[in-house]
Amino acid sequence: MNDNQDRVAAIQQEWARERPELDVRPLGVIGRLHRIAATLTSELTAVYRRFGLGEGDFDVLAALRRAGAPFERAPGELAEHTMVTTGAMTKRIDRLVASGLVSRRASEADARRRVVALTAEGRDLIDRAFGEHMANERRLLGGLSEPEREALEALLVKWTRSIMPGTIEILRYAAFASEPTGGNPAGVVLMADGLSDSAMQSIAAAVGYSETAFVTRRAIGGDPRRHGLRYFSPTDEVPFCGHATLATGFALAERHGVGEFTFETPIGIVVIETANTDTPNGAQITTAFTSVEPELKDFPSGVLDSLLDLLGIGRDDLSSEYPPRLAYAGNWHPILVLNDKNLFDTYHFEPAPLRELMRQQGWKGTVTTMFRLSSTEFEARNPFPVGAITEDPGTGSAAASFGGYLRALSMIDTPCQVTIHQGRHVGRESVLTVTVPPVGGIQVSGTVVAITES
Repeated sequence: MNDNQDRVAAIQQEWARERPELDVRPLGVIGRLHRIAATLTSELTAVYRRFGLGEGDFDVLAALRRAGAPFERAPGELAEHTMVTTGAMTKRIDRLVASGLVSRRASEADARRRVVALTAEGRDLIDRAFGEHMANERRLLGGLSEPEREALEALLVKWTRSIMPGTIEILRYAAFASEPTGGNPAGVVLMADGLSDSAMQSIAAAVGYSETAFVTRRAIGGDPRRHGLRYFSPTDEVPFCGHATLATGFALAERHGVGEFTFETPIGIVVIETANTDTPNGAQITTAFTSVEPELKDFPSGVLDSLLDLLGIGRDDLSSEYPPRLAYAGNWHPILVLNDKNLFDTYHFEPAPLRELMRQQGWKGTVTTMFRLSSTEFEARNPFPVGAITEDPGTGSAAASFGGYLRALSMIDTPCQVTIHQGRHVGRESVLTVTVPPVGGIQVSGTVVAITES
């Protein structure tokens, strides 16, 4: 019998002989995994021990280090990340505090919140240990080619989700915001390969934000910065979503470093730029996407009047300088510029009839109403009646479409930067910066912040 050949194969043969009526093929997978798991644990903990760490100690230090500066997490968050009880986590933290590798203190972001943070000694130790840990894991995978590793990872992801559906990580961010309570919230699932359309739709409905983005194909063509991206609202798949694209770029930049990412989306290629930028709130990752080529067209006969009726707006309430149009930069958006600030602030609508008109016209994006503050500054309200949502607080695709609208109608001299304020009417203020070049796609940029679930 060769090596473990195989002991598992021999066991299968014996059971097949003794119980021929049973299908014993699952033993070939499960039995080998049991043996591999035991070997992996032994091989991995040997590296931890060289640094004076147990497996649990390594997990805590690693969770703090990958949180990024200031390298802190709440004890409950640590327990969730390392999948242990809070009681077990308390014992681990006590041990690491005694070793001088972590400290308990008030959060730098909120003094009312107690956190566990890496000390300088702890950061130095985990950086050295993690480097050796990665070298060790590469050694353990040395018997597989790169394509075999990728295929194995994809199969394990798929299998994990089928038997542990609660393990799908859903990230939450606010785009076009300086704090989690502002901007437009978006869900992001970075490992959605293997998820069915119905599963993604269910996740988006459960998240409840206007859109959730799903990275359905990772590292396309072996490029770690090129991915497939799809978007779902709580009720339907949408072709494109600007704020969820920014949130996805931010999440990837946190994990893989800033720079350019390319997304293959249902509307085509969308490129996003991420960079480290100094802001009044400290160093932040800023994000910007460049839209597909914008388009402009007239409303079909009778549709504009139907839309205005639903919003309680008359033709005389529209600006004579900015004609109503349908604009596209990923989604089609009706563009209405109002001439009265009070009407802009107070108009209201019934969600169901507006949703039906949008469905009939195939408008997957928001209805976009604007009020001019200056030739390059506007305030927006964006009705978007999907699920429990009625108005969007920050709409990247609408901002790009509006930039294309301004250029096509020669309302601005290009290149030009336009600022759009949005979300005041729903209590989540957003600031969208729109850069309009003489030709090509429109760039929309803003800051992104993480939303921590309480």
